Amino acid sequence: MDFIITTQKANCRNCYKCIRACPLKAIAFGDDQARVVAEDCILCGRCVQECPQGAQQAASDLPAVRRMVAAGLKVYASVAPSYQAAFPGVSFAQLSAGLKRLGFTAAEETAIGATQVSREYARLLAEGKMENIITTCCPALVLLVEKYYPALVPQLAPVVSPAAAHCRMMKNMFGNRIKTVFIGPCIAKQQEAREGTAINAVLLYGELRDWLAREGVAVVVLSSEAQEIIRVCDRALVLYHGALQGEVSGADMNEQTIMHLATGGAAPSAQAIHTEE
Repeated sequence: MDFIITTQKANCRNCYKCIRACPLKAIAFGDDQARVVAEDCILCGRCVQECPQGAQQAASDLPAVRRMVAAGLKVYASVAPSYQAAFPGVSFAQLSAGLKRLGFTAAEETAIGATQVSREYARLLAEGKMENIITTCCPALVLLVEKYYPALVPQLAPVVSPAAAHCRMMKNMFGNRIKTVFIGPCIAKQQEAREGTAINAVLLYGELRDWLAREGVAVVVLSSEAQEIIRVCDRALVLYHGALQGEVSGADMNEQTIMHLATGGAAPSAQAIHTEE
């Protein structure tokens, strides 16, 4: 199976941004191409974020998830608590409704699994058998310890992540034949899914937003921050003194246009008509 981060050679433009961004220097350069060194990479995702050409790309489970849904399988979503940052102003009930529109059977918060994980941490502390306990929910940090600090591996808490715990709980409750999909911000979760059986697939927030947009499923985001709206929305309705001032999308989805409307300015279409007159 291919490594989770791959380099699209045709897109690499020798800008070296991925090399500078990688905190562990896990990127090799040769023949005018940057290449992620799988043996050294901890899947933090910095190179993917920093590459302006899209040469460093993370694998996507979206096609697999769409096949699950299309096949009529019972697909359950475990949604990370950070959805509140990815979809500001959106309640979990709203997000769950959107997921069901896409074909998911149900959605639950990963925090349910975190409760069980916290209890297991408490049990380990009470036992007092481990002199030091390293706890983390992040598979990238686990990879960091395994690859760069192997002497500390025995100190890692022998406890699965909240995502894995939650997906196990759902399979115990709804049956092993269901498919579980973790939805969150981290590409390293894909490695966690590959290594175990609890998580069947991983969706990143950006992939979910794109899927919702393609299917015409609206998730209402409430925000007064223009940059936040630009980052997470395909279309925005801008209010001024409580009344609809204008609608922006596509090329008009920029901070200047949004702030112009939010301060009482005319909508772009109205401005154009006025100019022509």
